[in-house]
Amino acid sequence: MNRCCSILCTLLAGVVGCAPSVTSPKPDATLASQDSLTSITSANAARDTAPLAGHTSTSDAVATVNGKPITVEQLLRPMTESHGLAFLLHLAQIELCKQKAAAANVTVTAADFAAERQRTLDQMFKDVIPADSKLTAEEQAAFRQKESEHLLAQYLTSTRFSAAEFELTMQTNAYLRKLAEAEPGLKEKITEQHVRDGFGILFGEKVKVRHIQVSNPREMAEVLRRLREGEAFEKVAAELSIDKPSRATGGEIRPFSRAETTVPQGFKEAAFALKEPGDVSDQVQSGNSYHIIKLIARIPPNLAVKYETHKDYVRDELLKGLLLIRIRDLRESLVIEARSALKINDPVLRKQYIERLEAAAGESGADPSLMRRQMLLDRPKTQPVTGTPEELRPPATMPGR
Repeated sequence: MNRCCSILCTLLAGVVGCAPSVTSPKPDATLASQDSLTSITSANAARDTAPLAGHTSTSDAVATVNGKPITVEQLLRPMTESHGLAFLLHLAQIELCKQKAAAANVTVTAADFAAERQRTLDQMFKDVIPADSKLTAEEQAAFRQKESEHLLAQYLTSTRFSAAEFELTMQTNAYLRKLAEAEPGLKEKITEQHVRDGFGILFGEKVKVRHIQVSNPREMAEVLRRLREGEAFEKVAAELSIDKPSRATGGEIRPFSRAETTVPQGFKEAAFALKEPGDVSDQVQSGNSYHIIKLIARIPPNLAVKYETHKDYVRDELLKGLLLIRIRDLRESLVIEARSALKINDPVLRKQYIERLEAAAGESGADPSLMRRQMLLDRPKTQPVTGTPEELRPPATMPGR
């Protein structure tokens, strides 16, 4: 299947900007939620040199206790040791983005930061208002904004992703979006066939299913045993499925059509072979995973929707998806560039970064000692390069991914 259809499927799966590509991360995810802070403006982002607002020296007192001063240095040192590296890496990416934007004659404003933040909230919490709500459009907008901020605060608390980090992520996303939008030729990549395929995905017949995904036949045997003994499919999915996003919903995934390109072909065929709600498939192998599928509902095609009247809408949706993929590619390039562009002078942060690299190398199977030696060779003395900041990334939501 062509790449643009994959783009549309990705978009429909709920992909949002760098998540929180939220960017990024932290949650892959989808993007992150937000605290009740307002967007960081360009004025806020420009505070790169002052130790703290209103102070010109690290020896300045931020407070006194019985006349004895607590200095900026005393306050900042433990903060740097506990959270400094994460913020430094965020700021490094933003600085690289600023340099790229200047080179490309791209202007990014406080309004762009605010728009990216709102776009993320709208994507994350688009279902916060029930479909049968009696509120007016104005009341819905006010309720959505208030409730989204509340939900964001809860999400950040649960994921231990600070509000300040989220705001920095939104800034990075805004820069990457503007850089991607400025690139020529994106619209021309979407052909008429892409649009027709996308129309089929959006408006063709769909199935809504639950699934349980496991990694080997032994685990599938346990799934089948528990289902035969009468346990609810949702309960078994929640306890045994290795697909974390759908596990939280009892195995339910978003509806998909036969034209969906992000769903493995064997999985689609098994799902569409189910006829009545409640029907359960035999086990289905997809790559290295094994699935069992339960039909929730078949959704007939919307025959009232005509291609000619909706093709522009579909094209716009494809373009949005293509833009998201380009943003992702730019982010990956940014991560690589940061390794050679950023030099860390502070010994505490430098040590933390070296330890992070070695831990990452251990998880990936690389030789930590070789990685460390190479890093030392790649930098001037006492100035190692840094890696990636935590990113908000959208979670995988489709089977076999």
